[in-house]
Amino acid sequence: MKFAKFAIVALLMPLIFVSCSKDKDDDAVLPVEGNWSGFYGFDNDSPAITYKLNIKHGGVIEEVNSSGQVKGTGNWNFSGNTLTAHYKWAAPLNTAYTVTAVYDAATKKLTGTWGYDNSGTDGGKWEATKAN
Repeated sequence: MKFAKFAIVALLMPLIFVSCSKDKDDDAVLPVEGNWSGFYGFDNDSPAITYKLNIKHGGVIEEVNSSGQVKGTGNWNFSGNTLTAHYKWAAPLNTAYTVTAVYDAATKKLTGTWGYDNSGTDGGKWEATKAN
């Protein structure tokens, strides 16, 4: 009986260690993570209005004002070289936005479009570079 218990424990131990091992991909820092500063514009206007984002590890995005205060929060995804994010301004405005952008590794720049609610295109254009 003792041998059977020992054998079961011995067989289960490797499973416990494998299931508890840390997935290295979860710790990988993506090139879009960090603080970004740039500009946005309405419709087809060239981006000229200050825009700042904090793209955090784990899928959280924040739009911040010029003094660094958080204006809105939401979630982001990065697939291939494309960033997609949805966030909502804090009360009382509660305006929801969607942004999409392509990350250019050579220039380390995000360039894309933004929109209201779930549309990533009905607002205008935006661009940003990573702040140091």
